[in-house]
Amino acid sequence: MTSTARETEMLQIRATAETDLAAVAEIYWSAWHETHAPFIPAAVAEFRDRQFFAKRACGFGARLIVADLDGVVMGFTVWDEASLQQLWLRRDARGLGIGDKLANAAEGQIAAAGTTRAHLTCMAANEPARRFYERRDWHVVDRFDKPLETAQGHAAVPCLRMEKELAPAGR
Repeated sequence: MTSTARETEMLQIRATAETDLAAVAEIYWSAWHETHAPFIPAAVAEFRDRQFFAKRACGFGARLIVADLDGVVMGFTVWDEASLQQLWLRRDARGLGIGDKLANAAEGQIAAAGTTRAHLTCMAANEPARRFYERRDWHVVDRFDKPLETAQGHAAVPCLRMEKELAPAGR
């Protein structure tokens, strides 16, 4: 077993504690600016500063779970009854299977809520995210322009609506 495999075996997917919110906000800000900002209008990226992400992280509530590796938050996911709303990882957590573990946890929660067809929104230009979800049996069902807030109003960003059939809870 490699050291990376041993490390990720120690990974815990757990409910978020209030003390995790600063790490969640930093992961959210950093990963968003790395993976989204290069493909969207500059006005959107300028509007989404660290304070924007900290405020959003504090508003996720009980549907926020984290991947914890030896006390370090490596990523997080957020869902509601029918959708996977957020899934973000630290750069050094990518490619280790942590995203799959977080997605499994969120999909399990969505199925437990009684949903059998879940959905998510993925920015069209974010090819790595789209491929990740497609490997997990998500399928593109629609393309649309999503209005994202800027200081001057909104800017349209091309997005994909993806769906996945989930096994009913308990199966």
